[in-house]
Amino acid sequence: MKTEQQKVTRLGILHAITFGRDLFNSIANEGDPDESPTDLKMSRKRYYTKLSKPVKTGLIKRKNGIYVLTLFGKAIYEVQLGFGTAVDDHLNSKVEKIEIIN
Repeated sequence: MKTEQQKVTRLGILHAITFGRDLFNSIANEGDPDESPTDLKMSRKRYYTKLSKPVKTGLIKRKNGIYVLTLFGKAIYEVQLGFGTAVDDHLNSKVEKIEIIN
């Protein structure tokens, strides 16, 4: 069987992360991502639909029966955390400035 390589784009990666953010973060944080869809409060269909995009873009793979982040997925997760920290810091500084003015 011939496999077709899919071109992974930046937009595709961003879409995969945002579409399945809760599941992506769960896999990254838990280390045991094979929790049931009910643990994440979603149907089985939604669980596997959300899982499909990160798998297709190479962020997540199945290893020994559980889903884990690939090396690429770990790098993207770290970047995502960095963006979150930067946004939080920026918003906190804005709130502090507003409090000083008031």
